[in-house]
Amino acid sequence: MKSKRKLRFLIPIFCIVLSLVIYRLANGLMREREFQHMPEIYEIPNTSQVFTQNNVTTVRTNYIIKSEYTDLELLHQKVQDFIYDNNIINTSINCSETEEYYINLRFYRISKQLPFDFEQIPGFGGDVIENHNEDMIAEVCLFPNSSDQLYYTLWNKTENDKDGYNDVIEERSFYEALRGVAS
Repeated sequence: MKSKRKLRFLIPIFCIVLSLVIYRLANGLMREREFQHMPEIYEIPNTSQVFTQNNVTTVRTNYIIKSEYTDLELLHQKVQDFIYDNNIINTSINCSETEEYYINLRFYRISKQLPFDFEQIPGFGGDVIENHNEDMIAEVCLFPNSSDQLYYTLWNKTENDKDGYNDVIEERSFYEALRGVAS
């Protein structure tokens, strides 16, 4: 009699655990499939900012790069191609509310702290993209006083160590002439 009672008690628990395992596997497969179909570089949803201060409009947009690039020349080429192929600068300039604008494009790598499907949680104690500068691997700026040049900063960083910090292996900063952009 006791074994039947035990069995009645254990079967629902076993079914619940089995359902959770199946759910986790199916969810993981769906996430993997979703990740594979995402473009190489894509905008992180709900993290862009447009604001005006001292008659200069700042347009800040954040992107995820799926692949990790340790070769800064290759990273530069990927970011540059993305910017020009997708007309990012003209699109950003069109968001400007003033004659003078500052365009700030930030590119992040995927990590344990910054998954490919990152969702910003604003508010006190929330998870916002600004908390993930350790995973920023490229930044491209267009300054108001040099609107004919892009300023690139590229980083090759180590993976997060036990303290959650990255070491910069290599950093490169340079200006590059802006091409094919309407004023």
